[in-house]
Amino acid sequence: MIRLRSVNKAFAPAAGGPAVDALVGFDLEVGGGEIVAILGPSGSGKTTVLKLVAGFERADAGVVEVNGAPVTTISPQRVLVQQDSALFPWLNVEDNIGFGLRAQGRADGTAVGQWVRRLGLVGAERRYPKELSGGMRQRVALARALAVRPEVLLLDEPFGALDAISRDTMQDVLEEAWSITRPSVILVTHSVDEALRLADRVVVVSERPARVRATVEVPAGRPRDVAAMGELRRALREVIRGGDAMPGEGA
Repeated sequence: MIRLRSVNKAFAPAAGGPAVDALVGFDLEVGGGEIVAILGPSGSGKTTVLKLVAGFERADAGVVEVNGAPVTTISPQRVLVQQDSALFPWLNVEDNIGFGLRAQGRADGTAVGQWVRRLGLVGAERRYPKELSGGMRQRVALARALAVRPEVLLLDEPFGALDAISRDTMQDVLEEAWSITRPSVILVTHSVDEALRLADRVVVVSERPARVRATVEVPAGRPRDVAAMGELRRALREVIRGGDAMPGEGA
């Protein structure tokens, strides 16, 4: 369970001046094994939410907890995957995937091999990041994150830089990989379709400072036909554009 309650976070501009509020009174809960997508304008504080849960930032006020324990520092049980993949260029695919395991003293060639197969990386084990396509690099980043079997997986627009075909493939890969270890997931995305395809709930936030404008339960069942969710897609897009909160949902 991930819980943020009445969270405030501000940042001081690099050039000086008054602090900029990223989050004010922000609330969010994510259940065990649940996928929650956050949609909202660029610069609204979505990434700040991920960094607070990961332990890279500390809240100025409020509560940030995972499984009832306050988040005070980083942990291998809370893993962040970003758009740029952040692979180590001097390590090959196998060694990148196994990095987190080795850092925990859990070097396990069998586990690495399993994730190589699960994410379609067979034959690329000895390649280096510069030799891989963007989609392949994201597969490696996802495999590295999931190899340590984290309780929490934080995804910051992980497929935002990919072409449409690669993005669609990676959504399939993520869904299948999540089904194996079932971590709690927060997915930051700008894509309504991606949110509806992957998430159990979609949270729409306002412009900075981020506040929850609407929370939408996505119909159960996987895989999903997002094209059949026309009314829900239109309603979400209207809320993102600044329309009224969806009927019956929290704002």
